[in-house]
Amino acid sequence: MNTKFKNDFSNYEIFNEKVYQMYIEEFNENFECILNKTEGEFMRLLTNNVVRLLENEYDDTIYENNDFVLMIKDLEIEIYETFYKKNKKILIKSLNNKPELLNFSFLKHCNYQNNEIIHKCSSDITCKKFIICSDNKDFIICSYCKNVYFKTCVKLFCNFCSKEFYTCFSDPKNENLNLQPATWEKYHCGIIYNCQMECIKCKIGKLFLNVKKNLLICKNCNFKSEPYDIDWVCFKCKNTFNSLAKIYNPLEYKIMKNSIKKTLIQKEYAFPKYFKCNCCINFNYMKHKDTCDGILFKGYLGEREIVLCSKCKSMTFIEKFIWKCPICKKRFRTKIIDMNDNENNNYDDDSQSFINESHVLR
Repeated sequence: MNTKFKNDFSNYEIFNEKVYQMYIEEFNENFECILNKTEGEFMRLLTNNVVRLLENEYDDTIYENNDFVLMIKDLEIEIYETFYKKNKKILIKSLNNKPELLNFSFLKHCNYQNNEIIHKCSSDITCKKFIICSDNKDFIICSYCKNVYFKTCVKLFCNFCSKEFYTCFSDPKNENLNLQPATWEKYHCGIIYNCQMECIKCKIGKLFLNVKKNLLICKNCNFKSEPYDIDWVCFKCKNTFNSLAKIYNPLEYKIMKNSIKKTLIQKEYAFPKYFKCNCCINFNYMKHKDTCDGILFKGYLGEREIVLCSKCKSMTFIEKFIWKCPICKKRFRTKIIDMNDNENNNYDDDSQSFINESHVLR
């Protein structure tokens, strides 16, 4: 059995609390499907995800420990009694409420999205009416597909970009809708750097984007500037760069982070469709690269296939990933990339990293 697991499990109270928090996180992450699954399906989903994530951290032998198995069963019962039963009862009771159009302000997906609150239920169905729970005003239910969301974490549909995104609601009476928190439209070195811009003048305040005037404003020192006039210093290479600004949404990359976690849970090995060499390949899995011995898994970001490294968590669209033959070391792509395609050129080709959690979680 894994030595690290033995050491961690020996501190039973700390380990138990760690797994309990993982259950709570999985409950919140999967809360949206609570009305569309039976209690058995929902609880099995939580337990399966928690165990798979622990197996990724340690190894597949953790279930050989009987005390661990008992701990998982006890925690599953506790989550069911404490969180599932109460919230499911509230939600079912609220299904009789009349659906309505919502009047909340929210962090938008892009600078061009209008104020319509739209949920995408399937590939060809969208819904604009929601049910607000009677006993917990923080819960909203899509009136068509019955997905459930917290007001602080709602999946909506951008009618300009035709993409889904996560955002949070707030009362429009308390918001200046023209002044939104700002971040870089395109950071340097191909990095997705998800944080709000800091004021370059006072070094204390945060910058906000006046959407109508396309102007960056610091509320602390009243500094104002057009976005592209600022010379930023890249935290990675220390070179200066310029960028347009967009609305900062701390939940913007939640869909991507969910894709990373889902891929790690499913553990489907990634292989190229073919090798551009004459080597006889007989491997169960592929390693990432010489400087990272993580295993490559296949997953999906929306409808597009991605390759994910189990160790460094770098994620790349499969058609852009550079494979390396483990025998002759020849490097190749499985599809010719149009280098004029902006979507394929937004990211640094040397790092092969579409997104890295260490940057997303800043």
